[in-house]
Amino acid sequence: MNEGPREVGTMGVWMWRAVPNNTNPNKDYIYSKFASKLKPIEVISIHQVSDEKNLLDLLKDGIEIEYLPEMGMYSAHVGKGHYSGFLCSSRDFEKNGDKFRLKSTLITLPKYEFGRNEFIKFDNNRSFFKKLSVGMPDALVPVKDTMELIKNIILGRNSWSVFKEAGKSRGEWKLVKNFLDELDVNSICAEIADTLSCSQVEAKKQLDKFITVAAQYIDGDSIEDSIIEAIIVTDERLMTKCKKILKNDWEEENKKEIAQKQKEIDLLNIELAKGKEQLDEICSDKEKYEGEIQNFRKELEAKEQLAEDVEKEVSKRIREAQGNAATFIAEMAFVNVPSRLESQMEDKNKINEITLDASENIGIFTQIKENIDEDWNMTLDSIEDELIEAGVMATFARPMAAYLYSAYLIGSDLLLTGPNSEAIAQAFSCAVTGKLAKKLQYKNAPDLEYYKNQIHKGTIVIIEEPFNAEWVSQIPNFVANTEAFCIGIHPFIEDLQIEPRSYFNYMLPVFTDSVVDRTPAKSYMCSLKTDNYVEYEYALDKKDNSKALSILHVPAIAKKRLELIVGNMHIMLGDSNTDYDVMFALLPYAYSTMQTQLLNEMIKDSNKKKITISNTMLKYLTEIYGEFDE
Repeated sequence: MNEGPREVGTMGVWMWRAVPNNTNPNKDYIYSKFASKLKPIEVISIHQVSDEKNLLDLLKDGIEIEYLPEMGMYSAHVGKGHYSGFLCSSRDFEKNGDKFRLKSTLITLPKYEFGRNEFIKFDNNRSFFKKLSVGMPDALVPVKDTMELIKNIILGRNSWSVFKEAGKSRGEWKLVKNFLDELDVNSICAEIADTLSCSQVEAKKQLDKFITVAAQYIDGDSIEDSIIEAIIVTDERLMTKCKKILKNDWEEENKKEIAQKQKEIDLLNIELAKGKEQLDEICSDKEKYEGEIQNFRKELEAKEQLAEDVEKEVSKRIREAQGNAATFIAEMAFVNVPSRLESQMEDKNKINEITLDASENIGIFTQIKENIDEDWNMTLDSIEDELIEAGVMATFARPMAAYLYSAYLIGSDLLLTGPNSEAIAQAFSCAVTGKLAKKLQYKNAPDLEYYKNQIHKGTIVIIEEPFNAEWVSQIPNFVANTEAFCIGIHPFIEDLQIEPRSYFNYMLPVFTDSVVDRTPAKSYMCSLKTDNYVEYEYALDKKDNSKALSILHVPAIAKKRLELIVGNMHIMLGDSNTDYDVMFALLPYAYSTMQTQLLNEMIKDSNKKKITISNTMLKYLTEIYGEFDE
């Protein structure tokens, strides 16, 4: 057998046939072929449990097992010679420490009931079903509680964007979201079954019985009510008396409300009378204005006719002038035509300028947030929400918000590169400063000094065309000598590789193409802060990724800024996950300076490993940039 697995402990299925041996009738020729598509189902007996509920809970918590069969029947011994199990493939599990547990994305599992005579146990204590197929399952058992799944679906659909379009505040959205998060979705039948020590079927019967009894009392169907109703209905005088008593009692009980409503009706009648008078005045004005419009139309028609007559006369004169050049030149001699010298002087006097505008002309709208931020943590929430509006994936919105906010607080200017850069910068400005950022736009002006006096501390300024050859040399001086937080924006990350490496001493690169998955919204919520707002106290002694930055030859200024930004990002997020160190800080710098090979070695080479990231993040970044392929 030259086909199939050869490792000790592995098993497979071969198809074979025997051919007679003409030279030796006592021995036949055996021809075999490995059947790679046939997967035997191995029976994995879980001895710790004795019913399917505990078995499912154990599979969700995780089991310690040396290997995962490609197809396995994970079963519990529920009776003499009787088993109950779940059919799972190896892809249904994920590794969690020393255990394998069911993936959180699984919805249901097929359940099978089978007997001892349906599988074979080998000498190595491994058991397999005699048949390659176990047929249709006896049931599909939900891995997650049905109500929990429904709750998650509802939470997924009720996003902040949906609430904002409905005119709701972010506070209302948070209230609904927190309520649904805390909603108890445990089945009432399960609770009744536990209390009464009975099955869920019996618990359902008892619940239905209780609902029927309660409905009778609620609907007024009790025997006593029926007798009283019959007496009243059959006696007309008693019916009239009861109605009168009820009417008097109701009027007495609601005397104040009736008087109040009558006052409201009287006021409405007064308003209605005023409205009618106003309507009559409007109708009178309408007739007046319609008459004026009619007069204007007549005047307009007369002027249009005059213009048409003038045009005809001008055309006639031009034809006459063309026929008599001398006459035409004589007439044109009296027309004032600007000289060529005057035109040249006007060109020289044109004023070149750089504009610092408030961005009202870029099609972005804002509205003031109803919930005012009380501390930096609430501001971080606002940044996260608005980044999602700007097209950032929800998975990366929180860590990116912490990275940008950390850079803003320590005053380290950034260069956002890639799609949605301007939208992300504007969303960040709305959440942090409560207004859109100012845009510094190049228009052939030679000097930026004028604008330094217009910018206050904490202002966010977006710099367009940061690599423009006419003013790139002025930007470092402008960035270094203003108290504003500057964000350069550029659409293409590849362009950074041809710019001066020392540029990143002034503006640190951040890539957006790995975090956005849709076009940005056109409306952002502006946050306001309370008078006693609690500021974030940032640390100035962080040394995160110091060795990795040294290997990437990062200059001292940029290195210190990156260490502080990443260190304070970890404090804000409350973790030490280095996935986002690579995504927002190390990878953009290594890519821009063409040092991705060094970063690759630091991540993968066991001898030079200076930073560790998850396999999920490594695979994701590889799919986008392709710089980590082995």
